[in-house]
Amino acid sequence: MYGLIVLGVIGSKDKFYDATMSNNPRLHIWKVCVDMIKERPVWGYGICSARKEFVERGLSSEDFYNNYAWEILSEAEVYKKKPDFYRMHPHNAFLEVWMQMGLLGVLLLLATLYSLTQLKLKGKQVYLNLCLLNFLIQMLFESFGSHLQPLFLCLMVILFHYSPDEERKKLFGKGGVFFAK
Repeated sequence: MYGLIVLGVIGSKDKFYDATMSNNPRLHIWKVCVDMIKERPVWGYGICSARKEFVERGLSSEDFYNNYAWEILSEAEVYKKKPDFYRMHPHNAFLEVWMQMGLLGVLLLLATLYSLTQLKLKGKQVYLNLCLLNFLIQMLFESFGSHLQPLFLCLMVILFHYSPDEERKKLFGKGGVFFAK
């Protein structure tokens, strides 16, 4: 099992190496996100408004445009179609949630992820832990709704479904993480 983790890290070394490069698009994307978060750290911009604000600010940034947006805009020009601004996203689920829902959204996300770590699955715990680790790593480089997050979320829901009833009661029932004792 741990060999899979090592292979994942080795296979992802280019992502980590590229993060130090000055022309990495994610660095310019994340700068726009952080600037937005600094302005509204507690409440965010709202789920529907954050993406629009993100794209507008990004397009006004020369670094964002030159290292990220130009490809999407030039593709639209070549194919004579409207630019797909939905493809422009923060590439980091934590930053995306913080931009949209503020600190409350980040705390809710962390509480949800923490609650999943509290499940005890006999014989399947290593699979849940690997899913969570993979999900957390993926969240650092992609936004919700992109690529693999739905798959891992579904896998965690399946594992949760097959967890023993007493574990679910401890987690969600009286005295669990979400309810006062």
